[in-house]
Amino acid sequence: MPNFDRVREHRTTIMRNEAKTTANRQFADEWRKSDLRQSEVARFKSILKRHVEARNEERSDLRNVLVEYIRFSPNASELINVLILSCVSMRCAERLDIGIDVLSQAGQVIANYAYSYLHQDIKQWNKLYPESKYRPDDDFWYILLRSVGRAKCDPNVAICVISACHDEPSRGIAEGVVEALGDLGTIDAKNLLQLIQSTHPDNFIKELATDVLEDFRCVNSDMACIG
Repeated sequence: MPNFDRVREHRTTIMRNEAKTTANRQFADEWRKSDLRQSEVARFKSILKRHVEARNEERSDLRNVLVEYIRFSPNASELINVLILSCVSMRCAERLDIGIDVLSQAGQVIANYAYSYLHQDIKQWNKLYPESKYRPDDDFWYILLRSVGRAKCDPNVAICVISACHDEPSRGIAEGVVEALGDLGTIDAKNLLQLIQSTHPDNFIKELATDVLEDFRCVNSDMACIG
């Protein structure tokens, strides 16, 4: 007669060993992915540093490398975050333009990042939680908004992100909104600019919206002449 207890014990031992093996493999895979991610982020930072220091054609080439990293990396969100935070902390006059120049070339990737980041960040904004001391970072959002406005992406996603920030009292973010609407150049963008022009409490932002709307009219006039 077979010893069923020993059979069951043997089967249990096999199952435990298989579970351990699976767990070890998962741990190894996670460690490998983490190691690759850290290596990729380090390379990205190194290229960004060279990009900032470069000039003319070399800068353009390095910008394209950074864009390719962002567009095709599984860690795109982390790379975008690294780039924006690096630009915000730089001590040079063109720091914001550097971030916009790179991220605006990332297409739908930057639009999707901005949409996701908006939903995470806006929960902490003082207008929703007055008791919080958190304030959105003007420079971070300026880079993000201008990049989305310029990117070749779904205009519905772009206007959703930009319009969600249009009544934020911070001048830096409001300026980014107005400029991004000008970059976007759609009918929805024009309508929102007209609203800002007539209702925003900051006269500087109202005047900026007026200037951007004037650019709209100039562009439309030029297009009519071409037609």
